[in-house]
Amino acid sequence: MFTGIVEKMGEIREIRISDGREFKVAVDFAKELELGDSVSIDGVCHTVTGKSADLFTFFSAKETLEITNLSEKEVGDFVNLERSLQLGDRLDGHFVYGHVDMTTRVTDIEKGEESHLYTFALTDNLQKYIVPKGSVAVNGTSLTVYEKGDDYFKIMIIPHTFLNTNFKYFIKGTQVNLEFDYIGKYIENFVKAQT
Repeated sequence: MFTGIVEKMGEIREIRISDGREFKVAVDFAKELELGDSVSIDGVCHTVTGKSADLFTFFSAKETLEITNLSEKEVGDFVNLERSLQLGDRLDGHFVYGHVDMTTRVTDIEKGEESHLYTFALTDNLQKYIVPKGSVAVNGTSLTVYEKGDDYFKIMIIPHTFLNTNFKYFIKGTQVNLEFDYIGKYIENFVKAQT
């Protein structure tokens, strides 16, 4: 489980393609990781399978690649990283599980003097999970929905988030991972079970 507060950006240094893909990512906390630790990579929970002083390795299965943006990643790309939540940690974002619901694409970026407004496409069947002023994880980043329309939603990115996540590399068409707030999904499941 994660909080959606990105710790660091990591740079993809190597990708080995097999049945899935094995990634090597450079980040300064790699030396602190243990084999088997969970790390959120752009909002996708993965297991650390190898490490060195400044790199760690994870394997992404074919099924994961099919439903996340990791299939589009290339050497040199930056990914948002967060180590798993520990008991006693502060919860500054919201509960993020690392289970991506869908991918979508950036359709517009309005750059302000400080903050930037990002627009994302939203399909009809998942629109119900986006709530104005509610939480959503985009590439593993806990964010507040700024505006919602019939086929889109908008997120306002403050300067700190812009500088410390891979949002600063987004352009129109960039694919991102979305995880919707689990509270709404649990309520929906409970109500369906009662009918």
